[in-house]
Amino acid sequence: MHHYRADQHVLFEQRAVHDNSVMVGSFVAVLDTEGDANYHVAKVIKTNRTLTVLHYMGTQSKQLRSCVWRYMFKEKPQGRQTRRRGAKPDAAYRMHVQDNGYPNPLQGELDTMPIGQNLIVLPNLGLDDHMRLTRDTILLLRELPYKHHVYMKTWT
Repeated sequence: MHHYRADQHVLFEQRAVHDNSVMVGSFVAVLDTEGDANYHVAKVIKTNRTLTVLHYMGTQSKQLRSCVWRYMFKEKPQGRQTRRRGAKPDAAYRMHVQDNGYPNPLQGELDTMPIGQNLIVLPNLGLDDHMRLTRDTILLLRELPYKHHVYMKTWT
């Protein structure tokens, strides 16, 4: 048997091409505002000619290769309010593995525009079965001048 050797030159027809179309069910990296230094990872829930609706995801890891992405949900504070302690915050966030079955998903809306003109930094992110970014996606994200949001560190 011979050892496998990759071709030195790959034909143009055989090269992989990154698809820039945003479809329902795909994952995207998106900024909050134009001058933001950190991006969110989100799943596209709905899209039409004018509006794209996203379900935000979060992680607690600082390194991209060890990030496990979870769906974010708003959680209303529970318990009784007392006068001495002051007002409780309006909402906290919880992370869950599944995107359905929980109330109040953390959603955002974007104007549907071509890539480069809107806040989507990188469309069609690759996630594996364990909700981790694939190696190719990590390499593409590292080339960008942005970092990912870390829950409870850069994103509260």
